[in-house]
Amino acid sequence: DLVAERLDGPGFNGGELAVLAWTLKYLIQDETDARLHSAYSLLGLPLEKPVPRDAVQLALNMHLMSHITNKELDDLTKDRAMAIYQNMTRIYPSWGETLGFIGKTVDAQRAAEGADPLAAMPFDAALRSLAAISERYGLWQDRECRGMKGLLLPFEEQGSGRVRLADFYRASLGGQWQFSESLGYLRQLGALDETEPTTPRVIIPNYLLSFANCVGSTAYNDICCISECEGLMENIER
Repeated sequence: DLVAERLDGPGFNGGELAVLAWTLKYLIQDETDARLHSAYSLLGLPLEKPVPRDAVQLALNMHLMSHITNKELDDLTKDRAMAIYQNMTRIYPSWGETLGFIGKTVDAQRAAEGADPLAAMPFDAALRSLAAISERYGLWQDRECRGMKGLLLPFEEQGSGRVRLADFYRASLGGQWQFSESLGYLRQLGALDETEPTTPRVIIPNYLLSFANCVGSTAYNDICCISECEGLMENIER
């Protein structure tokens, strides 16, 4: 297609890149809005009149649950969706913190609009709150990536950016749910240094930026760890 041809060839000029970015943003937002429509439909909530705040909160929670678990709400019954919802802490241990993030973001958005945070919300207000959640979620979720880095760095070998495989697995012994990938999967991710075959090492930045640490997936984007190098390069290039 045209995008592939441009990537393989001369690339995009400034105007084309702006159009591509706008198009992707529109497609992502359209998909996100459609998922909230599905959540409303699943919960039997009306689109044409205001809905109690707690019901809107549940719909927004369901929306993000669908994203994290890669399960389309249109394919689930209400009972099945609620069963998954009740089990989310086991599926995704950071779920409780995620719910807190959603609630605080809705409160902030309502306050910015001069609305009572506890009042019933029309669907367009729910969409605006969802847009605020979508805009802030990547940066908020990246704190989990920084937390993983903090757990691995004490095991780093002399500033090499690597930890021995045994130490990588040891980092999970304190009750952490990460760092459980198999040797073969780490190799597939490109996160394994086998220069010394008898002492394989995990490359910390490669592991953190791998798909294993992405939260959910859609047709147009994934929420993954943010590369610290890109931020540094951006500052240098300014």
